[in-house]
Amino acid sequence: MYNLVTLVGRINFMNPACNTLEIKCTKTLYENDVKVGTEEVYIPVIVSDLIMKRTKQYCNINDVIGIKGYLKNQDGRLMVMAEKITILSFTRGTNRKGGDDNEVS
Repeated sequence: MYNLVTLVGRINFMNPACNTLEIKCTKTLYENDVKVGTEEVYIPVIVSDLIMKRTKQYCNINDVIGIKGYLKNQDGRLMVMAEKITILSFTRGTNRKGGDDNEVS
């Protein structure tokens, strides 16, 4: 069995002190194969020091990112451990020091 997670969502919260991100994803709710609404799901993501440094440098809150990683049980909570982050889109009008490469690893 493989432990692999691919996740796409908006950055809701960044905590550089703890190397954590919180990603907001929208989940579609169905009842009898009919869409009845949506629900926002917040997923905690643990990143390395280098990934957090690059994410903080190139990303802001509400930017859409893709995460490749794996699941880990930490203190009784299921967490996503990020191995790679790819910037998919960013909010307009924000100041970025960045470069041309959109991958953070």
